[in-house]
Amino acid sequence: MKKYLIIPIISFLIMLIGISYAFYTVQIKGAGKALVIKTSDLKIIFNDPVELSASGIVPGEWSDQKTFTVKSQTDETYYYNIEIENYLNTFEVEGYLQYKIENTSANGYNSDGWVPLTKSPASRTLILGYMIELTPGDTHEYKISFRYLDAGEVNQSPDMGKTVSGNISITK
Repeated sequence: MKKYLIIPIISFLIMLIGISYAFYTVQIKGAGKALVIKTSDLKIIFNDPVELSASGIVPGEWSDQKTFTVKSQTDETYYYNIEIENYLNTFEVEGYLQYKIENTSANGYNSDGWVPLTKSPASRTLILGYMIELTPGDTHEYKISFRYLDAGEVNQSPDMGKTVSGNISITK
């Protein structure tokens, strides 16, 4: 009798896992610059390509900017991080490659001015904003700016041929 129950129980568990996976699967829509990521609870709209990639940059002349929106579609409060996944920074002279996060909506996260990007010779995740609160129905609009300053009297020639790269992401 127990042998006959095993197959229906296993089938039920596999079906339950499949339904759960389908419920939490992320939908990605968009082409070119607009990228919309939806889950059952959050909507994230990247207005610019999520990729940060720069090489052969000149001090004082290079900058980049990424804009995106995080919107709550639930009755729960969420906490999320702003990150750069697969972050790689081979620059040698520290302190001159910088970022700044500006929240252009009523609430959300702002960095304390310009923040130096840390060196990372191996790919890793770099957290730019940590545990940002998103209340029910709220929307946070962001602009992340990047720049490479001219150090003036400091020799920046060790940075020739170096790169910085990664993908902007939001994690819950």
